[in-house]
Amino acid sequence: MKIDHFAFEVSNLETALHFYVNDLGFKVQYTYMDPDVHETLAMLDLAGGKLELIQVLNENNQPQPFEPIRLRAHLCPHLALQTEDIDKLLVTLQGRGVTLLREPAEMPGVAKWFYVCDPDQNVIEFFQDFQSQQKAA
Repeated sequence: MKIDHFAFEVSNLETALHFYVNDLGFKVQYTYMDPDVHETLAMLDLAGGKLELIQVLNENNQPQPFEPIRLRAHLCPHLALQTEDIDKLLVTLQGRGVTLLREPAEMPGVAKWFYVCDPDQNVIEFFQDFQSQQKAA
């Protein structure tokens, strides 16, 4: 068994796609509107990892009012994405206007990470694992 994908609910699929594709570099695998389940979705890919974005629709298949999840102090739940150069990524994302939830944190010699939100307050962590990079070198 393995993890297939992670899913986030979004208020507007087009807005979410712009963020995930243009700001974070995901690729759209497909989009689909299911009139029976009353949702529209997109499956995205990033280096083999998949993320499903779901916009819930009302019984007339029109956008339904959306209530974002409340951000918790420990920022769970979140999606964690690993990077090889977190400092370079941080500069890139800030240049694209992506706002940090907190300043980067670090365990010296082990890992460094920071968190951002998508337009709907879904939390994404960017993580650089120094120990696995040292083993691979």
